[in-house]
Amino acid sequence: MEATTKNIILLMWDGIRPQEVFHGSDPLLYKDEKGITQTELLPFFWNEFVSNGLIYGSPSSSSLITCSNSTMISLPAYQSIMAGAEQPYCKGNDSGRIRVSTLQERLIDELDLPSGKVCSFASWSVMREAVSCKDDSHLINCGVQKYTQTSELDGADEKIVTIPPNVQKILSSVFEGKSFEEFNENQTTDLPPWKNARHDKYTFGLALQHLATHKPKFMFLSLNDSDELGHLGHYEKYLSTISTYDRYLSMLVEVLKSMEEYGKNTVIIVTTDHGRGLGEFWVDHGGKDSLESSRNVWLAAYGDSVKKLGVLGLEKAIKTHTHSDIRPTIEKLMGLKPVDGVILDEIVD
Repeated sequence: MEATTKNIILLMWDGIRPQEVFHGSDPLLYKDEKGITQTELLPFFWNEFVSNGLIYGSPSSSSLITCSNSTMISLPAYQSIMAGAEQPYCKGNDSGRIRVSTLQERLIDELDLPSGKVCSFASWSVMREAVSCKDDSHLINCGVQKYTQTSELDGADEKIVTIPPNVQKILSSVFEGKSFEEFNENQTTDLPPWKNARHDKYTFGLALQHLATHKPKFMFLSLNDSDELGHLGHYEKYLSTISTYDRYLSMLVEVLKSMEEYGKNTVIIVTTDHGRGLGEFWVDHGGKDSLESSRNVWLAAYGDSVKKLGVLGLEKAIKTHTHSDIRPTIEKLMGLKPVDGVILDEIVD
């Protein structure tokens, strides 16, 4: 593999609408008439991440990006991302495991990587049905599942990296002052009110620990609290979660900046699996009153090699993209011949 190939972190913020990303709080749903601007809601995202990277999907631009499945539901969306194409049998969250080789499995096989160098961390337990068509293909940690750290994750010739003090300080804040072992254990009893998931703080903490100690070539990291709070109709908590994701993103970038060449050679892609309905239908996605408004999503990218273009499509026309274009773009960045699909050219230098 050439030295110019990238490490990739694909970060998913589940069910976050373009409305909140580009415009802040929705005046139809937020009680305070002052509202919250997009830069108040997502200060790091807009002031650092997008300012030094790029974003597709602004409703006022030509750079639209949409779901590539017809249902605007989570599992079909995630399977289409991992396969690089809509999976016609997958119509809902109960459709079962993906039936084709995923991006993660291709990376393991063709780049001959040990399991810990390709990893999938997710709050939602059903995510394992999107990231792998076979058992134990790579490191998968989804739902309430304790994380076991061993040197075997990196292969026989590598040792676990010693975490520098500044990164350890960030991890300690994520672990809420607890030891890693206690934090890891707490996920089994500190459960959210919704089923088939753990709180995002555990998913993010375990993933950040793995990143700092194992330097994966590819990390898939999916956070879920936002969508669950949306379904419950808790708009202010939904906004608060978006702000939490902004803080997590800041921590992630700070950790990468401390990781020297590894961090400099890493591209972060942040996106969502679907939008949501408008007005009173914001609690749903994929229903008859929310289907079309759930189709449009957004995608941002950041890294030393990513062009600093900001909001795309405001001045120059940009082709419309879909979720299916994410996999071939990542494959191109990682030095592989892409599967069929359209490359997000603005990300690939």
